[in-house]
Amino acid sequence: SLGGWIMLLVAMTKPDQIKGLVGIASAVDFVSRRFDNLPDAIKTEVESTGKWIIPTEHSEEPYVLDLKIIEEARQHILKENELYPIHCPVRLIHGMKDNDVPYQVSLDLVNQIESNDVHVTLIKDGGHRLSDVGNLQFITRTLGNLIDKVKHGEQCSL
Repeated sequence: SLGGWIMLLVAMTKPDQIKGLVGIASAVDFVSRRFDNLPDAIKTEVESTGKWIIPTEHSEEPYVLDLKIIEEARQHILKENELYPIHCPVRLIHGMKDNDVPYQVSLDLVNQIESNDVHVTLIKDGGHRLSDVGNLQFITRTLGNLIDKVKHGEQCSL
């Protein structure tokens, strides 16, 4: 999910090296969005301790983010209502039962990526990780299809 945000940033800084993108529950600006929505008391605690402790259903241990990560994330915010200069094929896959990143984030990305070759697949019963066998097979097929498309030169034009 956080990798989806990073892939967009990399694609914009190295467009000649990126031939296609596959994002799974792409969490654009996740760190800053989530931090900004915290109650003021928690924000103050994070700022005073330098640590943000985030409980997660995916692990017994919470995620612990250093305040420096939050500050760094703010330097890489992708502005809403702006087009991202990405011209390669993009495949976004998102579970509709994702409790961490709303699938609306992927739907919004469609209109923010300049490429006309952007597909979103919503998996009705999929959670955040999409890690069961069926979902992993779907992701693998999607990646294989995109690789085949790029190999045959079927890319978006700039």
